[in-house]
Amino acid sequence: MLAAALGCSSLIGCAAAGRPGTDDEGSRIRVDNAWVRSAASGSTSAYADIVNIGARSVTIRTATSPPSPFIQLYETLSRADGVRLNQEVPTGFQIPGHTRIRLAPGGRYLALTRLVTPIRAGSDVRIALVMEDGSAAPFSARAR
Repeated sequence: MLAAALGCSSLIGCAAAGRPGTDDEGSRIRVDNAWVRSAASGSTSAYADIVNIGARSVTIRTATSPPSPFIQLYETLSRADGVRLNQEVPTGFQIPGHTRIRLAPGGRYLALTRLVTPIRAGSDVRIALVMEDGSAAPFSARAR
């Protein structure tokens, strides 16, 4: 399914492999304004506006990308003493129907870790959001 997801050319999620035409969660997601921080090695972060264009809630569980074999969903929290902490969101990012969430510095983001290839400024990085039902919403993020 990942190969099919990464091969989809639309910025709107495609139906999961083997289930063309179904109303899976990935087909209800649109990704806008996607970008990723350039990095020579180690880890980096990806950001975007993610829109659930459907009426039902969608949950993003994980993501995949060729430069990073390990992607986690994270959010930045501020404690009462002003200290900011980055925390994994193991339950995923839930997006109610007809709602937009923003992945942005200082908030929620995708943590691309253990990079196997550098991410160079100006390049396009393929990423696929993986939904709770196993479907995917692929998109490109410009590195900067």
